[in-house]
Amino acid sequence: MPDQSTVPTSLQGLANKAANQPNYRFRNLYGLLNEDLLLDSWTLVRQDAALGVDRVSAQDYEQDLAANVQDLVTRLKEKRYHAKLVRRSYIPKADGKLRPLGILATEDKLLQP
Repeated sequence: MPDQSTVPTSLQGLANKAANQPNYRFRNLYGLLNEDLLLDSWTLVRQDAALGVDRVSAQDYEQDLAANVQDLVTRLKEKRYHAKLVRRSYIPKADGKLRPLGILATEDKLLQP
């Protein structure tokens, strides 16, 4: 979550409810997402993370961050946003087994911190 001083009270309340009632089902959270919140959330996206299925790096997305976020918010509010498939990679563990790792598309990382 972004800096607590910039998070709307409504989102803080939702975070508290989610922590206290893990089985509660939230509906239509898109309405709470706006450009300011997503621009603030961008600071939490790892800039050195692997490319997702969209093959867009954080640096590429950031080149036109304001326009990209504005387009994302528009698609969210019009319910046209769909998360992309997750790229699956496997990381070797010390015991010889493999640990699955899901790599999100850059835009999805912004929405799924």
